Amino acid sequence: MNILTALNKLAELESSVGKLYEWFTTLFPNDEKACAFFRKLAEEEQLHFDLVKYQERVARNSPKDFDNVDMDMAPVEKLLAEIAAFRKTTPGIRDAIRFSLHIETEVVETYAATIMDRSNKNLAELIKSMTQDFKEDHYKQLFQFAAAYE
Repeated sequence: MNILTALNKLAELESSVGKLYEWFTTLFPNDEKACAFFRKLAEEEQLHFDLVKYQERVARNSPKDFDNVDMDMAPVEKLLAEIAAFRKTTPGIRDAIRFSLHIETEVVETYAATIMDRSNKNLAELIKSMTQDFKEDHYKQLFQFAAAYE
């Protein structure tokens, strides 16, 4: 698969996750803590989206430096479908938290690093170092937030 095709699909996923978190802020308008929490996650997903778009620009500007990637996009497609289906429901706060944990534990952010790893080793290390804190931070934040609603 062409790396630009793969990165485009990952950008779609990051955008979809960010919009999901933005949607959560509209579902719980009387819960300031939840709104602030999901707004922060949405902003962080925008940073992930921007990172994927950056990778896309790098690959587009130096196509000879990037091989095609051997990546199964089925998990990405599955997550996009799950997000679309979930957005047709009316979740409570606990459902929103559980679904967020599910999305994050599907390792959404690692797909971008995986693609780069299979295409350009030097850039892969840069991207992995840039995304590692985000991944660990999201999990930690979600678990702490979930504890407040048990």
